[in-house]
Amino acid sequence: MPKSDVSEELRLERERLELEREHLELEELRERVNVLKSRKAIQQQAHAQVERDLRDFDAQQKARQRTCTHMKGGLDVQGVKGNGTDSANYSIIKHRMPHGKIMLLCTRCQLMKMPGDPGYDEMFRLPTKNTMSESAQFTFTPITV
Repeated sequence: MPKSDVSEELRLERERLELEREHLELEELRERVNVLKSRKAIQQQAHAQVERDLRDFDAQQKARQRTCTHMKGGLDVQGVKGNGTDSANYSIIKHRMPHGKIMLLCTRCQLMKMPGDPGYDEMFRLPTKNTMSESAQFTFTPITV
């Protein structure tokens, strides 16, 4: 076989191998892209599930807060089912915040009210034997230059 035929045959074999290598690299790249897309889809599904769970929890908590009497009392399961109705006192915690405003919190349903919220004044006047807690107080004074 003449030398030019051998050279041509080697050149063609090299081109076939290069083409095969390029196809394999493309296939590998497609696989990596598919893995990344799959991971992203799984993350999106997980995020969507967390969002649904948070909405469900929020709806359940709001429903519990709407039906809560905020009253102390009750023993064991009956206290929970009866929503604390065997005491004349309310299960309200009053806490003075560092800026001086008083936050109200029901210990049964975790309803929190701040001054200006609807129903704050009514909740503030509910009788309770709980002692108000408070943070260290501070005020800001403007600095003039």
